[in-house]
Amino acid sequence: MDFIRQIGIVLLIAVLSSTHADNPQIDPLIYEEQLLWVGGGAGEVNTYRIPLLTFTTRGSLLAISEARKMSSADIGAKFIALRRSKDKGATWSPTAFIVDDGALADGLNLGSVVVDEETGAVILIYSLCFHRYHCNPSSTMMVQSLDDGFTWSAPRNLSVELGVKSFAPGPGFGIQKRYLPNVGRLIVCGHGSIAGDGVFCILSDDHGKSWRYGAALKSIPYNQPKQDLDFNPDECQPVELEDGSIVINVRNQNNYHCRCRIIVRSLDGGESLPVEELVFDKTLIDPAVAAGALQKQGVMYFTNPSSAQHRVNLTLRWSFTDGKSWEKEAVQIWAGPSGYSSITSLKGDSPEDSKYIFVIYEKGHKDYLLCSVARNETINPAIADEQLLWVGGQIGEVHTYRIPLLTFTTKGSLLAFAEARKLSFKDIGAKFIALRRSTDRGATWSPTSFIVDDGALADGLNLGSVVVDEETGAVILIYSLCFHRYHCKPSSTMMVQSLDDGFTWSTPRNLNPQLGVMSFAPGPGFGIQKRHPPAVGRLVVCGHGSIAGDGVFCILSDDHGDTWRYGAELKSIPYNQRKNNLDFDPDECQPVELDDGSIVINVRNNKNYHCHCRMVARSLDGGESLPVEQLVFDHTLEDPAVAAGALVKEGVLYFTNPANTNSRVNLTLRWSLNRGKSWVKDTLKVWAGPSGYSCMTSLKGNETADHKYIYVIFEKGQKDYYESISFVKIDLYSNQ
Repeated sequence: MDFIRQIGIVLLIAVLSSTHADNPQIDPLIYEEQLLWVGGGAGEVNTYRIPLLTFTTRGSLLAISEARKMSSADIGAKFIALRRSKDKGATWSPTAFIVDDGALADGLNLGSVVVDEETGAVILIYSLCFHRYHCNPSSTMMVQSLDDGFTWSAPRNLSVELGVKSFAPGPGFGIQKRYLPNVGRLIVCGHGSIAGDGVFCILSDDHGKSWRYGAALKSIPYNQPKQDLDFNPDECQPVELEDGSIVINVRNQNNYHCRCRIIVRSLDGGESLPVEELVFDKTLIDPAVAAGALQKQGVMYFTNPSSAQHRVNLTLRWSFTDGKSWEKEAVQIWAGPSGYSSITSLKGDSPEDSKYIFVIYEKGHKDYLLCSVARNETINPAIADEQLLWVGGQIGEVHTYRIPLLTFTTKGSLLAFAEARKLSFKDIGAKFIALRRSTDRGATWSPTSFIVDDGALADGLNLGSVVVDEETGAVILIYSLCFHRYHCKPSSTMMVQSLDDGFTWSTPRNLNPQLGVMSFAPGPGFGIQKRHPPAVGRLVVCGHGSIAGDGVFCILSDDHGDTWRYGAELKSIPYNQRKNNLDFDPDECQPVELDDGSIVINVRNNKNYHCHCRMVARSLDGGESLPVEQLVFDHTLEDPAVAAGALVKEGVLYFTNPANTNSRVNLTLRWSLNRGKSWVKDTLKVWAGPSGYSCMTSLKGNETADHKYIYVIFEKGQKDYYESISFVKIDLYSNQ
């Protein structure tokens, strides 16, 4: 289709029986329409786009747009065009160009207009060199008018305060907080580029004299190119509700989760945008566009091209429940090609101020990337020994063994754990925790002992994460009980420990008094004890949540397991809601510590978001946080959505999983010499057939055997991956 050639303004009647009536009546009608700008004509402007609209404190109506000089493209030189009305849109001043970027290859881009109701200032925020096309750096710019839009200040560069990150405000209007918290604060929200993509808000508490960044809702993967269906929040419009919260209606740029709008909410005056407050509004179908939103007298209004595929059918909707639901009725403003829109209204007390809202919109007819191996040896892994530790389906109390864990104790014993599922192979049901122990590095093993028995619970225990405290020698095992809440409630996070090298174990201890009742499934795998700053000695156990709290979470102990608290989290989107295939749903995970003190967490990509591959998250603060900026998708590590093994040994990062995008087969060992930034092309196929969960460990001593071997435990089968659990000893430097 051709690009939009016209920008029109529509006046709509909104008739309410009362402001907060039990049965308010709204029956909108287009009262008047005028074309403010038409592109493609003679003169200095090729195309008018990105319309903004606001009332001043004196009641003047200001219409603002980009006047693109040479083409319809987002890059290129532009003016900012302004028209002004003193009679509520009945008549308009001629077009004035209030900003001219000259002949820049990547000129200005609108933008957000915010009116300070205390000072009367009209503030316009826009970007310059946003795309960094033949220019650098990007700048966030501001102009303001103190005389009702007649004259405008020289452009002021806010990059001194905000930095040079590409930030595109709006497009639409900013808000001034009317309700607690932070009454009087100016808030302008927008989106970032590839150098910092997502939704961001800038805040001013001194009437626009100074600005700082506040809330952020970052894209995933952050600071990296996106694919179709990735989570990529973009252009946005904030409104304030009467409870003081800020609702931001967001363009769903890559159609993540749905072809509809993202709605996110700030409860702290624009300081944060918690993912718990994010929803996808499937009523608001959308072709990925900037939309209009307005809160007026307890009613929320919304305008967009109401189509999942095309920018057509500009429609007005309204909600009496702050956007939780929308009325079935709607008004079609324009059936044909239509794009960006913005809404405003007067806030006065006259009947006319209550009666009208004003919409400006685009309208058309035809149309729119470290380290070397110790001793310079070449890694050439080979299987040195393999033993089946458990086989399911045999006579006895256990139907299936699953979820293998493996660790060395401080005394050099090797402990292997598994879930011993009593009645079936399913994740729910009653279970034991099975243990076998080796004192000769896996050459021989003790008989199986059951160290925990959940009885006959319908939703019994689930492993789990084992962590060894190298200062006390304690072996700590964390597991869940009633994780799925199937015929039981609440879920519990449980802990047992051994202080005698795995011979005897404590009675189970419920950590819920410290952690709460959120469903938390540790690992499966091992936890870590921090060896490098920050937080040396801290125990870190990571796992995932259920539908009631989904995503990756880490629990932390700074007193050798006496007390625990939640630390880092990487929440799913949408959070606390059912997921679709291809949604962002980080799940089972394995943390390792690098020699720089950072914690790298290799994560199951449960719904195959972005790729059939692994997510890799990183904490820089000892497990307190998992910033989305540190999240990557490792396309080399193709994966069928499974719990995988990871291990750092002498500067080398090792990884095991069923290397297949669709099926749990082909258990493979990979290794990286640069902390996982890239992987050596050579691999070791551990088992070609059905294979599932895996876990790795190694000794940290100085003997040759300690240096030479790593140990892998994994689920192995002939027809099904959960038929048995196998232990493998791998010689890293075979033939040397």
